[in-house]
Amino acid sequence: MNKIQNFNVLEVILLQTNFLRNENNNNSDQDIEEVPLPAQIEWNSTYDVKEKILKTILKASIGGDESPFTVAVEMGGIFQFNENPKENHIKMLKNVNCPAIIFPYLREYVSDLTKRAGFPPLFLPPFNFVDAYKQKKAKIEQ
Repeated sequence: MNKIQNFNVLEVILLQTNFLRNENNNNSDQDIEEVPLPAQIEWNSTYDVKEKILKTILKASIGGDESPFTVAVEMGGIFQFNENPKENHIKMLKNVNCPAIIFPYLREYVSDLTKRAGFPPLFLPPFNFVDAYKQKKAKIEQ
């Protein structure tokens, strides 16, 4: 039976954040749910075989010219394994599991940040890391 070995989340931390209010925004009277807030999610992971440590950085960029604000957030996670996973498991952990573990922390941070900035809390929609990884993989194979 193929299974991923046990691992521990050592930490999930905020690495960087930037919030910028768009003073030229013409949508200030609109409800935030009606304003375009495009979100871009990116991640990068590295695995150290000797230390059995996987590090993931998850980045979210939200907003644009038509948005009342732009937000950029980077969060990192460090995961330690009891034993080295197989190569195909490492790929899934790097591209699906570990980013998915970090995402709720990033989502909560964005919600709290927008609320503290005087806007209604912005709840990022769920993100499907499995589909995103499949699309990423398909682009590489072309």
